[in-house]
Parts: sequence; C-alpha cells; structure tokens
Amino acid sequence: MNEICYVMLFSTLAGTVSYLIWKKLACKLQERNKLKCIYPMLLVTVGFYLIPVFYLVIKLLLNFNKQNLSFESLFLWTPSIQYSRTPIVAVWAIGMVIFTIYLARDNMKVNKHLISIFPAEPEVIAMKEKIARELGLRQNISVYRGYGVSSPIVAGVFQKKIYLPVEDFEDKEQEVILYHEMVHIKQYIVGVKAFVSILQVIHWFNPVVRGFLHSLDEWGETACDLYVRYDTECNVTFKEYFRYVAKRIKADDDDEDIPDTATYLAKIEGVSERVDMIKNYKREKDFKLLGGILTMAAFISLSTTTSVAAGVGIEYAHASIYNATKAETQLVQSDVVAEENDVTEADGVEFDGTFVIDEENMIELPSMEQRSNGFMFENDVPAGKLGYSKYFKVSEGGKITLTVSVNPDDVSIKAGIIKPDGSMLYVRGSESIYQIFTVEKSGNYRIYIDNDSDTPVKVTGSVIYE
Repeated sequence: MNEICYVMLFSTLAGTVSYLIWKKLACKLQERNKLKCIYPMLLVTVGFYLIPVFYLVIKLLLNFNKQNLSFESLFLWTPSIQYSRTPIVAVWAIGMVIFTIYLARDNMKVNKHLISIFPAEPEVIAMKEKIARELGLRQNISVYRGYGVSSPIVAGVFQKKIYLPVEDFEDKEQEVILYHEMVHIKQYIVGVKAFVSILQVIHWFNPVVRGFLHSLDEWGETACDLYVRYDTECNVTFKEYFRYVAKRIKADDDDEDIPDTATYLAKIEGVSERVDMIKNYKREKDFKLLGGILTMAAFISLSTTTSVAAGVGIEYAHASIYNATKAETQLVQSDVVAEENDVTEADGVEFDGTFVIDEENMIELPSMEQRSNGFMFENDVPAGKLGYSKYFKVSEGGKITLTVSVNPDDVSIKAGIIKPDGSMLYVRGSESIYQIFTVEKSGNYRIYIDNDSDTPVKVTGSVIYE
C-alpha cells in the first residue's frame, strides 16, 4: 500500500508540474507565433502523469546504495502515519469508482448519436482511401453516415470510425471533413484523449487533470488545422476551410453529449482563437528541426528538474511527520511481556530461544539496500513459517530500528532480531510494529519475522542500524 500511495502522489505531482510549465511556455510560444512544438510538448506531459520521476530517482539511488542518502524516512512509516493514510486511500478508491461510473456513462451517450448508421457512399470511401494513402495511414478506417449525427465524429480507440451526418456536402466540404478527421487519426488524438480520461479517473482529486484534458482538446484541434493547411494536398483556401468549420457550429449546439473520448469537427469554444492563430501563422518563421528538438529537450529537462525539486519538498514534509510521531509510537500495538530470562540489551522484549536455520520451516527475506546502514524488505510469510534477513554488522552501543507493516492487519506475528550468539529477541504485534533494539555487543545481526499464526501474511518493513 505504501508503494501505491507514493507512486500516486509523485505521478500526480510530476504531471501537474509539467502541465503548468507547458501552459507558461505555450503562452510564450503563441505570442511569438511559434506553434509547431506546443501540441507535441503537451503529449509529453502525459508521460509525467505516468512516470513518478522523483520516486523513481530515489528508488534508483536506494538500489545502488548511495552513501549519506537523506531520503530514508520517505520509505518508513509509523502507526500514526499509517492510520491517517487509511481513510485517505479509502476516499481515493471511492472517488475513483464514482468517476469510473461517470466515464462509462459519458461514453454510452455517443450511442444515441449513432442511430440508423449505414456505410458511406462509394465516392466518399474512394476519397477516404486517397487521403489515407497520402497520410500514410495503413489501418482500416470505416466511414458511416447516421441520422443522429449532426457533426462529423471520429471515435474508436483501436478500430477507427468516422461518422458523417446524412446530408449533401459540397465536394470541397467533404474533402475538408475527411482530411480533418483523418489527420486526427494520424495524430492519435482519440486514443490520447481516451487515455487522459482514464488518468482523470485515477487522479480525480487533482483539478489540473481536467484542465489538461481541455488543453489537449483545444490544441489537438489547432494542430490538426495546421497540418491540414500546411502539410496536406487539401485543395481549399484559408477562408473556405474555416467557412466549412464555422458551418458546423450551429449543429454542434446540440452535441453537448459527445464524450471527451471522441472528437468532432467544429467545437464552438475556441474556434475564433483557432482562426486567428492559423491566419497569422507563418510557417517559415516557426522552429526548424533543430530548434524544435532543443525546445522539446528544454521542456522535458525543466519539467523533470522541477518535479524532483517539488518531490524533495514532499520528502521533507514526510520526514517532519515521521520524526514527530516515531517517539510516541514506540511499542504501539505490541503486546510485550518481560520474562525472567529476558536480556538487558532490549528492555521490554521477549526472549525466543536460539536461532538455527531450518530450511523446511524458514524462508530468507529478500532485502533492498536503503543506504549504507539500512535496508527494506517485502515478502510473503506463509502460516507457521519464519522469515529471516541477511546479516548486518552493528557495533556495541548501537541501535537497530525495526518497522514492520502486516497484512492482513488483524494477524499477530513476532518481529525481532537475531543476535550474534543466535539468541532471539522479539515483540509481538499486528498491523504495524515499531521497535528500537539496543545493542550491547558488536557483531553480525539479523532481523526475523515469525508468523506463528494459521494465516499467511505479507510483511513490508525497514531496518535502520547505527
């Protein structure tokens, strides 16, 4: 659960940072009438919602066991942190279910527009095939007409379909419509919008994602206009192109039910801005190949470094909470009974005999280096089995801090240390266990998890020794 929380937190952070940087750069580029890179940069932002940059950097550093790494507390938790996280995760899950229902409902609305559809006329299919060859589209694209369709629509993430109204188009208008919709297909706009809609479900708590989807819609149309006007053989003038676009605006007044995962020819909002941008655009003054590459590289670099910097702030906040709660949580949920043979190295823990490896009833817990004096572990421990870690060296007077999370949280287990002489000390607990063991003799130690219950458990934990 910790991994999911951190991945979610840092992915929504990185995506938001990248999108806000994109908005600033897009305004600057638009002012200078350099439009070529704006839409590709927006597509790059999708990757930042997918890749939690800072989280992966820290995990990579931990795996390589970097010295003096200050982020170890990011992967530690106390019962206070765990208890506060549970309702947050529950609210997020409920919200995701609700937004999934909304997304499914919106996608079903498109069906009401597809009433009595039938294949388009042969001449329309022939024109579609000609444009597909020009654009290098090899996939099968179906073209239909429908009585419930008031404006041309492209739908379908995998099987692309173009739906046209049942009306007579001028030849040039028909050409504009097919070029426009097939350029959308070439630019993968439908698939990208569908994917971002899923991101909106996952990151429903982040209002910026909705703005991102709006920008994707707006600049997807602008990028399509630019491509049709300057990179195709569409035989229409600037005035003719937007006259045909504007002709659909009145029809689109009734198309509010079209979901975000579909795209259609003329959207009322932003049409005038699109006209002005395309009218004033000078292709020869836009970025050349090298300038475009450098602009994209600068955007990716700025988004990455800013995301990492913001992640450091989250790490500091987490560390402050951890340090404030770790003292009060020592031995919380641990049922500790001192016995006569209890040793003085760790007050309040129980003695558990002598450790001897039994391969039939024991398993080794794989560990991931956290830094030079710590590691993490995550593993399933079957019922009746004992899991033990690798050796680690601790000097006299040092301390071993053991933190363990148990799932299911109602199962009681033993969690403790194995001393150099083989004697074992443990505390018993469920859900979350936190214990500091004091070392009186230098040597090689291990930690162990003894699941003496009848239920298999998954344990996730960390060990810090000093």
